[in-house]
Amino acid sequence: MESIALVQKLLLTIILTLSFLLGIVILLANKKSKTNIFYFFTALTIIGWVLFGFMVYYEPVSNYRLLMGRLNFFSVALWFVSIYAFILNFPTEQKKWTLFNISFIFSGIILAAISLFSPYIIEDIHIDKDSRVWTFGPIIVAYYAYAILTALIMILRLIHSYKNESPKNRIKVGYFVAGIISVLVFNIIFNVIYPYIVGNSNYYFLGDFSVIFILGFTAYAIVKHQLFNIKVIATETTVILISIGLIIEVFTSTNVTEGSLKGIVWILATYAGYALIKSVKTEIKQKEKLGVLARKLEQANDHLKELDETKDNFLSMAAHELNTPIAAING
Repeated sequence: MESIALVQKLLLTIILTLSFLLGIVILLANKKSKTNIFYFFTALTIIGWVLFGFMVYYEPVSNYRLLMGRLNFFSVALWFVSIYAFILNFPTEQKKWTLFNISFIFSGIILAAISLFSPYIIEDIHIDKDSRVWTFGPIIVAYYAYAILTALIMILRLIHSYKNESPKNRIKVGYFVAGIISVLVFNIIFNVIYPYIVGNSNYYFLGDFSVIFILGFTAYAIVKHQLFNIKVIATETTVILISIGLIIEVFTSTNVTEGSLKGIVWILATYAGYALIKSVKTEIKQKEKLGVLARKLEQANDHLKELDETKDNFLSMAAHELNTPIAAING
């Protein structure tokens, strides 16, 4: 039992850290992008979802288990809202919001508020030996129905995007399809069907911690396929963290000689980091220019093909017009 608790705490730490870092880095990559903003909110709701779900079963705060449970359902509802908004704008941002999408998101926010401030979704959570028995309110079915409907809409939209996007974007969409389907399957089984039938959520962590699939696929897509175009931000973050670590080493030195040597190392490392960031920015600009030139070259090539086809048609027509009177004379 202790080994399971240790694994849960380890996974919790990994998920919270990874979710926070991904959310911050992706937001900083483009603070004006709706896609990046909605992913940031998705990351925050993942933190609330997993943390409060864990706290329901954490003995030192067992007296606050009902509040923790309601905060958990509150976070999950907001997760559905934020990831729904994210999917609507991924990989191509929407210019206008339909009335259906606005109403659907607003409904999720209302359910989140009801989850937190009323007993209509969670009435009580009481302790039975080592387990937690959940007593659900009269509109829990509406909550689960919203969750399942959101899941279905997201999957259908991602599949539609996968089919209609370019090969480059299709790969990115594919990672989210795999991640979201994994999370939904685990949560429908362990956080919807099982607790609704049995009355307790003792295996909640199998559903909650499945968000690591989304985080893992996102991290992999960022590294492998430059998802969200965060190469510069990732480099800057790494350089800053290394620089902070080295400057801390300078101030914790035991003598002047050690401090001086570490100070020189810090200066050299910081300069090297600055040069690295500069080279990454130059590389990205060059790739963007090459991309523009490649598109222009492709357009010019298409235009040349059209001109060549027009020339062939003209020569064919001219030959036909010339051959007609000659054939008449010979006839």
